[in-house]
Amino acid sequence: MQFVWIAVAAACCAASLYGGPSGKPERAPRVKPAPSASAGAPSDLAAESGIVFSSRARELLDRNGFVVVPGVEKDFVSVYANCRVNNQGPFITTDALLATANTFLDRLMRILETEHLVEIARSLTYRMLDISRKQLAEAKNAEVREAARANVSYFSVPTMIFNPTAEPDESVQYEVEAELDAIAKQAGLQFRASLLCISNPALFRTPYAYADYSRFKLSGHYTLNEELKKYFTVLTWYGLMDFKLRPTTQAIGISHGRKMTLQALLIADACKRDSEVRRSWETLYTFSTLFHTTANELSVDAFLQLMERHFKSVKSIDQYAAAEPLTAFIDDAMRITPPQTISRIAVSRERVSGVNTRSFRFMGLPTSPDAFVFRELVFFLKDGKSHLMYTGNRKPLPFTAAPIAIANGVARAYPRGLDFLAVLGSRRAAEILESDGDTQFTSYPEQLMVLQAQFAALTTEAWEADLYARRIHALVPLLAPPEGDGLPEFMQNRAWLDKQLQTSLGAWVQLKHATAARPARKYRPTTVSFPKARMTYGYVEPHPEVYTRIAEMMDDLDSKLTAAGMIMPKVTDKVRAFSTLAEQLEAVAEKVLRRKVLDDADYRVMWEFGPSIQELLSFPEHFMKKVAATTDERTDIVTSIFTDLRQENVLSQAVGTPSDIYVVVRDRRGTRLCRGGMFSYYEFKQSAKAQWSDEQWQATQQNWSRQDQPLWTYSFTANGQ
Repeated sequence: MQFVWIAVAAACCAASLYGGPSGKPERAPRVKPAPSASAGAPSDLAAESGIVFSSRARELLDRNGFVVVPGVEKDFVSVYANCRVNNQGPFITTDALLATANTFLDRLMRILETEHLVEIARSLTYRMLDISRKQLAEAKNAEVREAARANVSYFSVPTMIFNPTAEPDESVQYEVEAELDAIAKQAGLQFRASLLCISNPALFRTPYAYADYSRFKLSGHYTLNEELKKYFTVLTWYGLMDFKLRPTTQAIGISHGRKMTLQALLIADACKRDSEVRRSWETLYTFSTLFHTTANELSVDAFLQLMERHFKSVKSIDQYAAAEPLTAFIDDAMRITPPQTISRIAVSRERVSGVNTRSFRFMGLPTSPDAFVFRELVFFLKDGKSHLMYTGNRKPLPFTAAPIAIANGVARAYPRGLDFLAVLGSRRAAEILESDGDTQFTSYPEQLMVLQAQFAALTTEAWEADLYARRIHALVPLLAPPEGDGLPEFMQNRAWLDKQLQTSLGAWVQLKHATAARPARKYRPTTVSFPKARMTYGYVEPHPEVYTRIAEMMDDLDSKLTAAGMIMPKVTDKVRAFSTLAEQLEAVAEKVLRRKVLDDADYRVMWEFGPSIQELLSFPEHFMKKVAATTDERTDIVTSIFTDLRQENVLSQAVGTPSDIYVVVRDRRGTRLCRGGMFSYYEFKQSAKAQWSDEQWQATQQNWSRQDQPLWTYSFTANGQ
């Protein structure tokens, strides 16, 4: 459901639209004039280096001190290898490190799942079913027996997913088979047959007893082999099938909540009494919630803490059904305020009418905060009133506008990637949206302000909750005008702000793509050769906070891997190496901004950047054969991020072949032209029935049929050399 939670004064709307999340105006970028022709125009450097630019590229280079042109290399490693071939100083971009981090973590996650987490999930599932059966045999209280039987049903489903030849207990066979059928059909909103406590379900009366089985649709790397398919399905089951404590204030809702809470108590009790189960759960929960942004208000840990308070002296599981302690437990759990995280923003607004969603989950439910943002910024109805109706008069209509039948007019039918950056605080993104007419809709300023305020209120702890949130957080420094006494001239103009938007969008699209389906074709290992050559003097894009956040992310991941005992030679040791590289870039960037002299060791870091990121991404081949696809070999990817109300069209976002960015560097080593890799970014609509795969998108590069990049990128992008 979509509604505005905070009353916003209309007079404040415009100020917030162009400010950061707090509504405060951002500092205008410092703009310095381009060097005069008499001092030697920047484009002269290109000619001296033998680089042939188009007239448009020369114009942008002279005006901005940098220019971006289409590239031909398949990935960022190849860009920096080609710099050596052409004896060019490498320009180390935030794009290159962010792209490497995304690819690195995606591959690492696949390997950890295949080599460790699949088996942990399997053994934990089998053990929990065994314990549930024993609890059923042990229980004397009728309510506890029924809760234990429901848990036998609950854990039988994932058991049969892992082992299809297993036979469910006769007492729950019908329910288990019904659940497996709904999962196989990805049947949309259906009654949860394994909720044995609800015998007469109805969507209008017991909406909390239904789940969206379309969430079981396989996606991403989970399509690559059978074990990963099973793992995805089981983890989705554990995250989707929750146990609500008090779904409604009506007698039936309170009764159902008590019974579901009893089930959750028995699950937590199993983790409490069996140390091996507890260790397995902790490992699986830690890493499944680390690599994905997930929502879980009450986990096993939260339940165990409350159980210490209300059921500390329990000797028999029958005691969990005692009326007063159980009521007090539920009351206490309902008062808990979970920490605000990036996932909580979405979950706190996802309300089923009349239902309290406070619940226990065995594992976290994957969420998509950006998808939630997009839903809040397109047409919706509230209290019979249409919101985000078009108020402009442009012809043709803005990108986001389209006729909507139920709106009886033109409304905001699509979001844009820039919407998410505006929510994160980018003034420049908001300016472009307004210039393009994509803000001329009723309620848009108010909706944007609410979202900005929520994201601005996130603490550092909230941003560091998982690897998805951390990587979004690493983009935030790119959304404001760069600062520093040693800031190079090419970063002191509006065009550079646009470049930073493209960097942020490209990195974000890579993140989204991690959950997009891709074909499971045979992996072919490829390597890039770095020729021996005399070291040339490069430059590091001076965004130290970006590098710091990536280094801290890798340090935290390394600590968690070590604590869990997941040490794999030539795999997990790369996490520490990645942190070291990010720290080295951070140190160089700090020197640049403080106008400190760079030494040979600093330039050596830049020179070795290409081989360094190649080594980081070179996991042992026997692992890669299990988890990689041929389309992984290129940077070009495409993913759909939004489907319109009619389910006819989708909004797709894509990254193409890395572009080449050339910057004019002036420092103690002289004036020179350095080259680096940069994301290219595309946004377009497609038929929902004809969405491109990565292979089809990559083919558009080969046959020259790829569409143009957004118009706002033309402030720094030329058509070619």
